[in-house]
Amino acid sequence: IGEAASRLGLRVPVLIELDTGARRCGVQSPEEAFALGRACQGQPGIALRGVMTYPSRSEAMPFLEETRRRFREAGLPIDVVSGGGTGLEQVSHDLGCTETRSGSYVWEGLSRVKSRDDLSPNRCPLRIITTVVSVPTPQRVIVDGGMKTFCSYPPIPYGLCVEEPKALIVAMSVEHGHVDVSACERRFRVGDRLTFIPLHQEMALNLHDELIGYRGERVEVVWPVLGRGKVK
Repeated sequence: IGEAASRLGLRVPVLIELDTGARRCGVQSPEEAFALGRACQGQPGIALRGVMTYPSRSEAMPFLEETRRRFREAGLPIDVVSGGGTGLEQVSHDLGCTETRSGSYVWEGLSRVKSRDDLSPNRCPLRIITTVVSVPTPQRVIVDGGMKTFCSYPPIPYGLCVEEPKALIVAMSVEHGHVDVSACERRFRVGDRLTFIPLHQEMALNLHDELIGYRGERVEVVWPVLGRGKVK
């Protein structure tokens, strides 16, 4: 990175990623973070800015404190301490992060809503409208949205039904959702519309070509999902 940036007369700001428990990416200890920081500091074309981790976890405090101490004593830049995870903003603050990366914040997310008393499902803007295509039994209906519509991200249920919160998508096949309606008083018929807030809005959105914005009964905007299919 440094060599490429130098050829263009640039300096690329970089953060050193710390694996503080997610077992995903990042160095494994404050010692490794310090060693990599010193290596970055001496590289042309690179501007060391600090460190980052994901997700923000309270257990990461000793790792972060020791890393900060080593950087400061050696005079290494640590202006940025970046945490992350929607719903973990307070944890990032408690860890002393200078920023937090909340990727799915715009969608809120059912898991986030359930973790806070001041949020409701109405704060989740993404909706998937399905149609009942079969009523095999009074306790079970089938809708025309399955893995290709919602994704099959666990755990179940895969979403919250707006009209009938007790109707639970308990299983999915590729093109169908299997909905347990045994706790509902309503009798369902083929053709009924059921609106769901998907459990994982980001993954569901990536399965669709367009996002339709509506207010009341009026469609106000149609946004193409430009990132769809761009993973190569």
